[in-house]
Amino acid sequence: MKTTLTFFAFFALTFLTSASELFVKINSQGSYYAMLGLQTHNNNNATFRFFDLNQGATTLSIYATNTNSLFYSGTVNLEYEERLICEIDNYGNLIVVKKEKVSYSNWYTSTVSNAYTGYGNNGYGNNYGNGNQDVNFQAFLQVLKDDSFDSGKLDKAKKYIDKTTLSASQITEINTKFSFDASKLEWAKYAYSKCYDKQNYFLLKPSFTFSTSYSDLEDFIEGK
Repeated sequence: MKTTLTFFAFFALTFLTSASELFVKINSQGSYYAMLGLQTHNNNNATFRFFDLNQGATTLSIYATNTNSLFYSGTVNLEYEERLICEIDNYGNLIVVKKEKVSYSNWYTSTVSNAYTGYGNNGYGNNYGNGNQDVNFQAFLQVLKDDSFDSGKLDKAKKYIDKTTLSASQITEINTKFSFDASKLEWAKYAYSKCYDKQNYFLLKPSFTFSTSYSDLEDFIEGK
C-alpha cells in the first residue's frame, strides 16, 4: 500500500511540473524538424506543438530536414500551466506571439483561458491581441500620449510595468511616446528586467533618434 501511494505521489508531482506547452510556427519555406528537451517533432507544415513540458528555461533547436543544418537555436522560458505561442521569421528570429493560461483537470483534458495576456503588435506588422488585455494596453498608451512631459510619462510607465510583464514590441510602443532619447533610454533600461521576450529587444532600435542611444542600451544589456 505504501509503495502504491508513493508511486501516485511521484506521478502527481511529475504531472504538476510538466504542465507547460510550446507552439512554434516557422514562417519560412522548407521542411524542418524541431527538438525541445527530450521531444523531437518532424512534419511538413513547419508548425510544431510541444506538450507536457517542464517549466523553466529550455533550449529549442530547429533543423532543416534535407540538410540537417541548424536553422534556429535559442532558449525559451516556460511558466507553469502556460502555453507559449511563437513564430520564427525568415531570418531565424523567434517572436513571442502570445501566452495563454492552460489549466489541466486531468492528464488528458485541458482548458485555455482566453483572457490571459495580450501583446499588441509583434513588430512585424502582425497585430496579435487577446481581448481586454490588449484594450487595456492601448488605453494606457493613450494616457501616456495625453501627458505633455517626459517626466510624467516615465513615472507612469515605470509604475505600469512594475505590476506586469510586457513584450519587447510593447516596450517599443511605449518608447515611441517619449520626446527625448534620454527618457527613452531610461525607460528601455528600466523595462528590460520585466520583458518576457528579451531576445526581441532589438525591436527597440528604430524608436531611438540617435544610434548612440541604442548602443548605450546594448552595452547595458551586455552587462546584465
